[in-house]
Amino acid sequence: LENKAKQVGDEPSLVKRRFPHIPVAVCEKRKIGIITLIKQHPEIDCILLDDAMQHRAVKSGKTLLLTTYDQLYTDDTYLPHGSLRDSIAEAKRADWIMITKCPPQLTQQEQTRIIESLGTSSRQEVFFSTIIYGLPRPIDGDCQLKWSDIQSICLITGIANPHHIEAHVSAHVTNVKTM
Repeated sequence: LENKAKQVGDEPSLVKRRFPHIPVAVCEKRKIGIITLIKQHPEIDCILLDDAMQHRAVKSGKTLLLTTYDQLYTDDTYLPHGSLRDSIAEAKRADWIMITKCPPQLTQQEQTRIIESLGTSSRQEVFFSTIIYGLPRPIDGDCQLKWSDIQSICLITGIANPHHIEAHVSAHVTNVKTM
C-alpha cells in the first residue's frame, strides 16, 4: 500500500482503504479520467472529484466549494502565497458552499455575516461544519485511549494547516511533540 500511495498519492490511498468496494481513480486530466472510469465501471451513477472547479472541461451536475472559517476564499490569494487554485469570481459556479472548521458555538448572527461577506446568490446554499475529534488510537492497534492515560504524545500531521488538531491535542496532553 505504501508504494501505491507514492504512485497515486496519500489521499486516494486513504479513501480506497476506507471504502475498498468503491472505485477510486487518479488522473491529471479529469475529463479523460471520468471517461475511462465510466468505461471500466458502467454501474457508476455518481462521481466525486477533488479540486475540480478549475477543470473547465468537466461539466458537473453539482459543485461543492469548501472554504475554511479561519480563511474564507474571499480573504485568500492564489497559490503559492494562498490556497486558491481559481479566481474568487468563479465561486459563483458553486451550487453549495461549505464553511469548514467552524467553532462549535457559531451563532446564527455570525453565519449570516459570513454569508453576506461571501456575496452568494439566492441559488447557492451555504452550510457550516465543525470538527469533532474522536479519542486517540495507538499506531499499532484499533482501541481507543483515554486522554487521561496519555503522558506524552508525538503528533505527526501531513495537512496544510494543522493548528486545529495541535490545539485539540495540546488541550488534553501537556507534553506534545509535533512534526
